[in-house]
Amino acid sequence: MGLEEMYDEPTLRAIDRDPPRSTSTVGGWRGAVVATALNAAVAGVREAFEPAMPKPQIVEVSPDPLPRPDARVRLLFVPHAPRATRAFVRL
Repeated sequence: MGLEEMYDEPTLRAIDRDPPRSTSTVGGWRGAVVATALNAAVAGVREAFEPAMPKPQIVEVSPDPLPRPDARVRLLFVPHAPRATRAFVRL
């Protein structure tokens, strides 16, 4: 079904005479500023709903194979029992 079947001749001429409407867009540097502002707003909303997970702190310990006799501090570290960890300080 075409437009000719739906409308009479004066209406078809009026449709053809009507200039196409221009869309209102922002271009150039203003468009870049608007796009940057929208991107920042979306990123802020995303951070509000999905907060960043804290990065776990990992400490690697590589003990000396033999304790040094001249060491001023000696630490006996027990990983899952902090109360059992001991530090010996030599003055």
